[in-house]
Amino acid sequence: MTSSRLVRAVNIIDDPVRDDDDEDREGDVELDDDLRGDRGILNTVDENLSLRVFEELEFRSNALGDSYPFVLEVVGQNWFLIRRERPFQTPDGFAHLFYVAALLITAIKYEYVTIAEDHELRKAMPELMQVMAVLVAAEYVHGDVYWMGWPRPDESSKFLDALNRFISRISVGRLISSNPAYDPAVVKDGSVDLIAWRSFKDGKPGKTVLYGQVASGKNWRSKPLNATMDPHFVGWFQNGPTSERLLSMFIPFMQHEDCKPKKEQVYDDLSLALAEKDERAMGIIFDRLRITELASAANERLIELSGSTGIDFVAYVARIHAWQDELLAVVPREVVNA
Repeated sequence: MTSSRLVRAVNIIDDPVRDDDDEDREGDVELDDDLRGDRGILNTVDENLSLRVFEELEFRSNALGDSYPFVLEVVGQNWFLIRRERPFQTPDGFAHLFYVAALLITAIKYEYVTIAEDHELRKAMPELMQVMAVLVAAEYVHGDVYWMGWPRPDESSKFLDALNRFISRISVGRLISSNPAYDPAVVKDGSVDLIAWRSFKDGKPGKTVLYGQVASGKNWRSKPLNATMDPHFVGWFQNGPTSERLLSMFIPFMQHEDCKPKKEQVYDDLSLALAEKDERAMGIIFDRLRITELASAANERLIELSGSTGIDFVAYVARIHAWQDELLAVVPREVVNA
């Protein structure tokens, strides 16, 4: 993988989307219609869009610091993205790996890069997103984690088996004595993809427990855990691990990427209001920025978590790296044949 290839790809897929609903376009057309003519309108639209793109990339760079995989360099009236060169085994390089992997998943989901549905590169995305989510969830609570999402690497094919393994790990909670009345054969993960927790050394109840769902589709807001946990997950417990639930959603996208204020709205105010709405509906949102922020520290716990979970996370991370290299070999080509 070369720096120029990656930067060329990012120029296509790491910019805010410009489309027919762009408020900058509508506002400028109304403002300038009779003043400067069509050419002036288009120039203003391009200038406003360029400023918006620059401000967004500057926001990402400031939020992540050295964990952002690109340097935003300004030369006169122009700006450029320059790739930071870091081995992915280092903390910053690990964060870069996660950011770019999430970025490429976003590119495919938004069809900036077209890949056949049955192509192996596309079919691998849910598992890669799950790996990143599991690792950063453990880092967020600074504790342990159980990979509940189907298919599970511990080969527990039945949901009840997975729940028993989880209970034995967290050491609190009690399952019901028999399966629920509905057919347990249809239950794979009870809508919960991961559970991360932090315990006290006394081993008693009273733990921080984070339940997470991992979504790599654009319809992630339609899958809140608080709508599915009671009927599909909680019913398997006589006593749950905790009386309170900390819910979360892990996505490869930017949480605010579809924030489009109307003329009378301020972008930052609308973005904040939408984030508050998302938090009430789905809990903590771990988007591409937050996943990357936690990734550098998660890198330091790979061996520890591999030991506690029995999952070879070193191998999984190497798989993310290989997937990214293979995909970047075809970006920015429009079509990858199956």
